[in-house]
Amino acid sequence: MLRSAASLALLALAIFANLASGLHFYLRDGEQQCFLEELPKGFLVTGHYKTEEWREADKRYVENTAMTVTMTADDNFASHRVMNQKGASQGKFSFTAGNDGEHTICVQAHGAQAGGWLSSSVVRFTLDIAIGEADDGGRGAIEKIKDIALKIK
Repeated sequence: MLRSAASLALLALAIFANLASGLHFYLRDGEQQCFLEELPKGFLVTGHYKTEEWREADKRYVENTAMTVTMTADDNFASHRVMNQKGASQGKFSFTAGNDGEHTICVQAHGAQAGGWLSSSVVRFTLDIAIGEADDGGRGAIEKIKDIALKIK
């Protein structure tokens, strides 16, 4: 019994680990970076972001709380914006896909401290995104795990 419960827990972890992804990338102050994501209708996209600015004096990336972030998400099929959010240097976001298909998610950082006239700071942008079915209180996940457990037996 303990062995099957542990196997079930590992299987559930493996299934849900594929639904989240994280990355970081670099851009200049004011530059926009976009990603294409294929989403099923009704799926909830949630995420957390964090920006850090290159500080030449310290020779490292540091948080700049004066920086702001603009995030947008567009449903490419319907030509409709499903999210338009402005936030602090780090924060959370979420939206629900209204249609099946390709969505464009864009981020832009503003307010980095430039090193002088005609220069712009490099911003390290960390983005963690999770994609899953719309919140049903976890009932759908529990049912899926029960179905898989029955198939394993």
